[in-house]
Amino acid sequence: MTRALCAAVAMSLFATSLLAQERDTSDLARELIAAPPFQTKIDQIVFLSKHRALLPFTGSDLRPDQIELIRSISVNEWSEARGEVVDLYVEAFAKTYSEDALKKLIAFYADEELQNALAMQASAETRATDTLISLTPLVEARIKSRMTKELSD
Repeated sequence: MTRALCAAVAMSLFATSLLAQERDTSDLARELIAAPPFQTKIDQIVFLSKHRALLPFTGSDLRPDQIELIRSISVNEWSEARGEVVDLYVEAFAKTYSEDALKKLIAFYADEELQNALAMQASAETRATDTLISLTPLVEARIKSRMTKELSD
């Protein structure tokens, strides 16, 4: 084999290897995106996009039936575009994370006990915030007291 042919074969094998790795990473990213937190995020994006699509027409001179038609079109188009939003997320995650990192993230989101613990974290943070609300006036009173005392010295 000539050097040029060897180089071409090597480049072809390298490109094939990269393509297979990209597919593996994309498949892993798609599996990760299927986790509930990402599906919720994508649902929120689609929901907000449907509403944003209506903003230019609210308060306009359009008749109610025309606005309803625009609403229907927006809802249908964004509902159909959900798959495209998923594809964008898959591409972004596949380019951002390594194959190993994606596998770890998939395991993280598949761990039910861990997900339950994270869900409980929101409850703990709510309790802490409620306590913080009651603590704020006490700290403010101490600040005022010290300011009065220390500024008068």
